[in-house]
Amino acid sequence: MTGLENLYQQTVKLLLARKLPKTEKFAKLLLEDARAANDPEHECKANDLLGEVCRVTGNYKSDIDLSEQAIDYFKKAAALAERHKLTLLKPQVLIHLGTAYLDLKRFDNAREQFVEALQISQQHTDIRGQNYAYTALSQFYVIKNDFEKAMEYTTKCYEVTKETKEDDLWLNYYIRLGFIYVRRHQYSEILEYFEKALTLSKKIGDVEAECLAMANIAVAYASKSEFKLALQHFLSSLEKSEQIQFNLNNIKCLVNIGTIFSILHNHEEAQKRYNDVLTSYGDTLDANTSTVMHYNIGDGYFSMKKWEEAEVSFSTCLEIAEQVEYKEVIALALAQKGRTSSAQKKYDEALEFGFRAEKLFDELGDIHGRQINLVSLGRIYFETDQLETALDYANRGFETANTMNSQEVIADALVLLSSIFKKKEDYKRAYEYHVRYAEFMQKLDADRLDRHLVDMEIMHEIRDKQKKIELLEKTRAQQESEFQEKITQLKMQALQAQMNPHFIFNSMNAIQQFLTTNDSESAMIYLSRFARLIRLIFEYSRKSSVTLEEEIDFLKLYLDLENLRFKNKVTVNLEIEDGIDKESISIPPLLVQPLIENAFKHGLMHKESDGKLLIFFSQNNGWLKCTVQDNGVGRKKAKELGQWKPENYRSSGLKITKERLKLMKDSQNENDENIRLSIEDLHDGNGQPAGTKVELLIDL
Repeated sequence: MTGLENLYQQTVKLLLARKLPKTEKFAKLLLEDARAANDPEHECKANDLLGEVCRVTGNYKSDIDLSEQAIDYFKKAAALAERHKLTLLKPQVLIHLGTAYLDLKRFDNAREQFVEALQISQQHTDIRGQNYAYTALSQFYVIKNDFEKAMEYTTKCYEVTKETKEDDLWLNYYIRLGFIYVRRHQYSEILEYFEKALTLSKKIGDVEAECLAMANIAVAYASKSEFKLALQHFLSSLEKSEQIQFNLNNIKCLVNIGTIFSILHNHEEAQKRYNDVLTSYGDTLDANTSTVMHYNIGDGYFSMKKWEEAEVSFSTCLEIAEQVEYKEVIALALAQKGRTSSAQKKYDEALEFGFRAEKLFDELGDIHGRQINLVSLGRIYFETDQLETALDYANRGFETANTMNSQEVIADALVLLSSIFKKKEDYKRAYEYHVRYAEFMQKLDADRLDRHLVDMEIMHEIRDKQKKIELLEKTRAQQESEFQEKITQLKMQALQAQMNPHFIFNSMNAIQQFLTTNDSESAMIYLSRFARLIRLIFEYSRKSSVTLEEEIDFLKLYLDLENLRFKNKVTVNLEIEDGIDKESISIPPLLVQPLIENAFKHGLMHKESDGKLLIFFSQNNGWLKCTVQDNGVGRKKAKELGQWKPENYRSSGLKITKERLKLMKDSQNENDENIRLSIEDLHDGNGQPAGTKVELLIDL
């Protein structure tokens, strides 16, 4: 794997973990290196990654400007893929571009990109491209509320994926199929596919997919009245999504926690959570989530018999759902407006809403919301003395509610049937239904008591969870403090050992040589500078960082000593890019010295004359780069020649540097690196060794 490909893979892992600022830095570094290496493939990948950073951030924050910026990056990547015939990259870029268009509701543009990506993938028998293109088209039709078409494309995705063992392809398939079942309220399937998605998302480190899987598993548990399991998954999903600032998932979790309270008849607690979401995230809600929010708020008001407030919420829900053609919610909102109008004795209006809802439920084949509408229509006909029609609707509503095991609707249907038969003067059947209603209510009251206990448990669990989070934060802060203290001690030890014993030995030897040749003046100069260098070493060992200016002053002193020891046979150039503010940049001390020492020791000491050493500092995209380049004999030749080592001596320059880099990386509690080190062997036009180039990049 090349250096550029390795950097690309690291950046992809950061993107999956949704460490977006770090992903952006690495992607910009990849772009710079790819351009310098004239590598169009990795330049295309870098632009695609930068587009994904902008798209995801824009999506999380509902920032249209970032979404537009993402489109610009994707277009650059697509142009590179087209120009250089990168046939396996182009579908990926087009799918990302289409998804960015989809985020902005530019549906025609989105579908165009998805279709082109699919065509290219099919032409080149690219299974990966086909998998993502089919699921992108599935996502498109889910958003358009055409679930048959969405399922058709998901089925095609399965057909091309079934022979593969690629975890990310299967994760992609499970997530998209799961979302179709979410919108169709098929809860067993939701649980099945999102549990598979959760396992794979954890395996490959896809944090966003993990959040979504947990949230939808929670939805499935809530539908089965397993509220504690639902709450646990919602809270876990919420905790993880807050870490990556995934606001859309935060909203979903908070809304559904509110819905659990609503089901448990704790309407005040439910309304509090719904209104908190509107207050905190109102400007970032997508249309589909907004419809659900206003529907839930309306349902809460209806349960509290606040008819006017319920009517306002259901009307807002209906208006938004009609704008995005969300037919399932349109039907539900119409049914609830019918119920609300009926409760206010506005029967003509109630019938109009009820009939419109019934037509849509028939069209959709949806019995989930139909049960409520049937009983509502039955009550309207009862109140207007159309008893036979009322009986027909009440019976149909009762049967549908039994099929769905909707206890509240069953109770409403039983009391309505009893009232209808009483009005028809069929007292025997009225009595039978009233007894069934009383028995059912006795069972329902017991169930409500159980739910009340669950409600109290959940309230306790939420508060307990909050306390645990606060305690965890305190413990984490204490651990971080202790860890930082340990790091400081280790850094001091490493820094004090940083001055290679080999260098110290040679320095003392050089002083002795000056004295034996009666060059006492050189010996005094060398000894004075050497003493000053040692003082700086111990001074820096007490600091966690130094300014770039201090580091450069130290390096100049060190270079003078090394070159004096080598009798000035090496031409040294220490250069700094224009515009760098040396006084304001802080870096870990003494990271560069071992690299220079290595250049002298492994390359330049074996070169008889015309030795050259370049140290160059530059700054770009939030990184400080230090390049140390020599024209020595190269690492392979140096190893062949060997070098004198005192007994029990072990080379420590680069080893200590690498250990320090690992230590700094671990101290971040992350898998990504804040400092990167690369070593490259240089060759001339004939392929002969021409020196070594070392690059040290420090994330500022």
